[in-house]
Amino acid sequence: MATITDMGVAHGYCIVYKSNVAIRIEYVSIPLPTDRNGYRTFWKNSNQCYYLQEGKCNLRNECEVFKKAEKEYVKYVGRV
Repeated sequence: MATITDMGVAHGYCIVYKSNVAIRIEYVSIPLPTDRNGYRTFWKNSNQCYYLQEGKCNLRNECEVFKKAEKEYVKYVGRV
């Protein structure tokens, strides 16, 4: 089993854009012995916000929208 990534979206108020926004959040799943029947646990990994990528913001993991995003979730990825 390999490490896999997934993209999610978090909604909230952005202090840079001064409005409600949707930002992309990267989640990562590392194979665990407890993974069964094709389900994997994904953990929040990185903030993929447009303003961060463009250098217009330096909050990274301190961004309120990122901090409020789901920390982990379970997803079916198929039988391995």
